[in-house]
Amino acid sequence: MKNNKLWSYLITFALAIALFFIIASILGLFSATSYDQIIMIICDSLFIPGVALASFGLIVVISNEGIFDIITYGFKNLVLFLPIRLGKEKRERYYDYAERKKRMRKEHKRNVWFLFIVGVIFIALAGLCFLIDFIVK
Repeated sequence: MKNNKLWSYLITFALAIALFFIIASILGLFSATSYDQIIMIICDSLFIPGVALASFGLIVVISNEGIFDIITYGFKNLVLFLPIRLGKEKRERYYDYAERKKRMRKEHKRNVWFLFIVGVIFIALAGLCFLIDFIVK
């Protein structure tokens, strides 16, 4: 289990690094000449993947808590009202649906905080970069 956690963090960190280099190259890090340009590009290139990962991580975390169950239940029932059906699905009450989902979440408990944590690390690195620039000036 610990090995899976470590891989989750490493893969997410590698993805964030790749996004950093993509954004930095788009913003022109490798052709920038002044110190101010370089620091600004590095700070932006760290901040953008950080915010994206932290935001997506929070959405996944609250989704795993069951916040969006009512929305998925509504869409599932909307599909059942369509005239074309693949099978004879029986309509399920919301209470039964929510209890089934809660049971499934307990059985398949997984840690999804790694997205948020890596995102916050990148935001902190962007803030540190900004502070270094502020102190140097």
